[in-house]
Amino acid sequence: MSLFSELNAQGSVLRAALRGTATRNEIIVNNIVNADVPGFRAREVEFEEHLQEMIGTFPLNRSIDLENFSPTVRFRNPGFHYRTDGNSVDIDVEMVSLYQNSMRFDTIVSSVMVNSERMRTVLQGQ
Repeated sequence: MSLFSELNAQGSVLRAALRGTATRNEIIVNNIVNADVPGFRAREVEFEEHLQEMIGTFPLNRSIDLENFSPTVRFRNPGFHYRTDGNSVDIDVEMVSLYQNSMRFDTIVSSVMVNSERMRTVLQGQ
């Protein structure tokens, strides 16, 4: 696998991870906004394990195309209600999740920037 192909594959993985963390951020914020709505059921996003499985299925000599990869959104703890009004949002859990997800997103963005710089170097032939 050429250096260009490897960097392109890394970029594809990073873009999929960005989509996953962005979706997770939207879901967490939605949970927080609806924390006082009776009957609201908190949702969560899963994508890391599925992304890891997809990456592992590709031979080293093929590029990884993850442009259509999408994270899974599901209800958190189906049937569980945090409060007597049927709402399942725990605001403390959501705030910690939002912080953790923000740190992941920042780390992935930094990796995208490094990958882009490497790609630019390869394209310039330096």
